This record gives sequence, structure tokens and C-alpha cells, in this order.
Amino acid sequence: MKLNPKPSLNIENYPKWAEILEESGVCTDTIPNSFLETRLRMRMSVHGFNNFHRYYNYLKSLNRNNMEWRVLIDSLTVKETRFFRDPDSLFLIEKFLLSNQYLPGKAQGSIHAWSVACATGEEAYSLAIIIDKNTRATKDIFFGVTATDISHSALTTGKQGIYHESRLANIPPYLRTKYFIPLDDNFYQVKLMMRNRVCFSRLNVLQAKNAPLGKMNIIVCQNFLIYFSLDKHSLILDALVTHLAPGGLLILSISDVFNWSHPALEKINYENTLAYRRKADS
Repeated sequence: MKLNPKPSLNIENYPKWAEILEESGVCTDTIPNSFLETRLRMRMSVHGFNNFHRYYNYLKSLNRNNMEWRVLIDSLTVKETRFFRDPDSLFLIEKFLLSNQYLPGKAQGSIHAWSVACATGEEAYSLAIIIDKNTRATKDIFFGVTATDISHSALTTGKQGIYHESRLANIPPYLRTKYFIPLDDNFYQVKLMMRNRVCFSRLNVLQAKNAPLGKMNIIVCQNFLIYFSLDKHSLILDALVTHLAPGGLLILSISDVFNWSHPALEKINYENTLAYRRKADS
């Protein structure tokens, strides 16, 4: 009996897949072709499609908020994260807070922070904890963290704020007691006072330049750009700068960014961290 060959994502139809996925926030530049094919085939088998063309047309007919799009995007994105993943960056944020207008005793003010590609929320909550820890003694200081990602399921997890204790391994015990509630089966939930400080929202970072985010005092974008080709780095980074307030702090990953500069930024020399401050007159 002659078997039908498996459908192949050949060079002829690859560009249109790259385009439609990028429109949904998934950059295929660094995704191995074999991995992409496997994930697409898994979804095709669910719906009984026997070729990529039919599945492609099916996706094109759907609204981007449709469940099929959500499941496909979740299967293609990486969500490896944990609390206090990069302590050097958090130390720099503490230094930034204490050396600026957010000193204890100040009458009023606000801090707006953005966790880019927040995944399931651990890094966004880490940022919120550091800000709260260093401004708690300050009167009438408001702060909020905007946490964005393209994965609906990851954002749902972030909103719930429930994590296994293994995710909290890097958090000092006194902060764990202060900001988390122990649950059954070795799970913890972020306390409501902190969950109310973090707003989770879906955003395709490739379209971030014109997003209604406002000006941020702190932007953290780490362990993310590595999934994009170099030609898209400037597009993404320039969009981040657009949303950075004068005097604001931008933190990136040393392993992610090479030979990039921006006229509105000045580099901050800090150990094991790639960081920039937006010039006050820019």
C-alpha cells in the first residue's frame, strides 16, 4: 500500500507562514524549521487538515483572538522564567529608585514600569516587589507595572499569580512571607495588594511603537530579543525608547543586544547588566 507523504513546509510557502505568524507576534527567524513544522502538524491533525495550505487558509479566516490562534501561539513561544531571575538588574533598579526622586519621605509622585515579554508573570512581579520594597516608606507614591506578552495562557497565569514553590527559590524568606500566601501542595499566590499593582495585557512587541502605553520610568526587556533576528532588534528597541520617559531606565540582556546605541540614551556601567538611561533633555 502506498502511503501519502507528510506535508512539507517547503521554501515556496515558508514566507507566507513567516508573515502571518509575525503579524500575531511570533517571529520565525530563530525557530528551527523542523520545530515549526512539527507544531503546525500537531494543530493540523486536530482539525483533520492534510496540507499546510488548508490550515493556512483556515487561520486566515479566523479572528486573532480565536482559540485556535491562542493555542498555536502558545505552542510556539517559550515561557522559561522565574522570580528574581536576574539579581544584578534588580540591584540596579533599587539603586535607580533610591538615587532619583523616589526617596523616602517625598510627598508624592508616581512610578510606571513595563515588563516586556512577561511570560507567566514572575519577572513582572519581581519588578513590582523591588519597587514596593524601596518606596513603601515614601508617602503618596503610586506605582504600577504593565506586563505584556502575546500568550493568552501565560497572561492568565500571571493574573492568577499562583506558582509552585520551586519558582520562588531565589526569593529571600522575608520577602516570600511579605508578598506571598502559602497554598496547598507547595504552591504560593502573590498577595492581592501586589496583584493589583500589575496589569497584564496582550501586546505584539513588533507593534509596540504606537501602543497606548504612555511614558515609563523603568522598562525591563531581558532574555527576549535572542528569539528575533538582528534586523528586528533595532525596530523593537527603538519602540521601547519611544515609551521611555526622560531620565527613565531601560534594562536589557547582555546576551541579547550587540552594537546598538540610540541618540536619546546614555549607557550605564553596571556589573553583569546592560542598561541605559534616557537623557533628561531628549
